[in-house]
Amino acid sequence: MGIAAIPVTAALSAVSQQIKVTPNPFDLPASIDNNGMVTKINTIFVTNYGFYDINSILLVTNVLNESLHIYGVPTINLWYVPHGSVMPLFIVTRVNLTALNQTGTIGNFLSTSSFLSQNILDVRYAFSLAGFSTMVITPVGALSPMSNLTTGPAVRNPIDDTQATVTFISFNFLQGYNLHIEAELYDISGPPALVASGSGDYSAPSATLFIPGLFLDDITVQSGATIPLGSFYELHLTVTSPFGYMFTNTTFSVV
Repeated sequence: MGIAAIPVTAALSAVSQQIKVTPNPFDLPASIDNNGMVTKINTIFVTNYGFYDINSILLVTNVLNESLHIYGVPTINLWYVPHGSVMPLFIVTRVNLTALNQTGTIGNFLSTSSFLSQNILDVRYAFSLAGFSTMVITPVGALSPMSNLTTGPAVRNPIDDTQATVTFISFNFLQGYNLHIEAELYDISGPPALVASGSGDYSAPSATLFIPGLFLDDITVQSGATIPLGSFYELHLTVTSPFGYMFTNTTFSVV
């Protein structure tokens, strides 16, 4: 339904019968830019049946997890709606994954499958003392570009034993985007030692309105010598674009 459409509808219908709010159920999934900014735009259509113009509809939105941890800074939306009119309002909500990576909370964000939206709403009428304010928290589903990232074991190349292929899988709840991943394989049977590394460029498939994109691909790591078979390995997958994130599998193996 969208980040802010449900709480706005509930708040307005409960407090003032002079306003009708119709959410658009066909808004696109959120997008991500080259700086790691996730942006979700929801459209609602507001009909002002009252005798007065709505001087301002102020909506402040935050994205939270189920423990009520807030991700990033609030997004502020402000509109004016003349009386007797129908206005499309575009509600913009943003989460900066680059900032979350710097604060060490990006792993929590990417592993969260259900988010909440905190919505602080203030409505004021022109030429009238009437108005109201309210705050509503409501579920909004998932917003992660790499949700539940998992990997299989590294499969050594039967022809060239200095190479191994790592398959990984995740879900994308955004529109499609390009990303760059670097991989490092460490032997942890003693002091951690880098055994092999590699990198790759990928296109994450887009989510639809109700179904996430399944991101299934692989990355090849290369060594200067034979990669020994065994289970005493640690794998690092580092996303360097469009955001920074390192996924670590500490119980990894080469087969």
